[in-house]
Amino acid sequence: MAPAVPEPSLTALVHLIAEQALLAFGVAHPQMGRGAMPNPEAGRFYLALLKELKRKTEGNRTPEESLQLDEVLENLRMRDLGLVPAAPARGAGA
Repeated sequence: MAPAVPEPSLTALVHLIAEQALLAFGVAHPQMGRGAMPNPEAGRFYLALLKELKRKTEGNRTPEESLQLDEVLENLRMRDLGLVPAAPARGAGA
């Protein structure tokens, strides 16, 4: 059975872009098991895309959407700076 498709929303869009950024920063996708070859340049593109989305939607977001977008941006900035290590693939390690 296929997973439910979410309603179109700003939250869904933010999560879609953030997922692509995380994959580009080398974070393993939970359904794929392993991460793709890291591509920091692509990760920075998705981060810039989210920053632009924030700028363009200023004044039109709910407080919850603003908080979520800020948290996602902060997490991605930390990953870009190498301050948050990529999670190991399932089954890796001891």
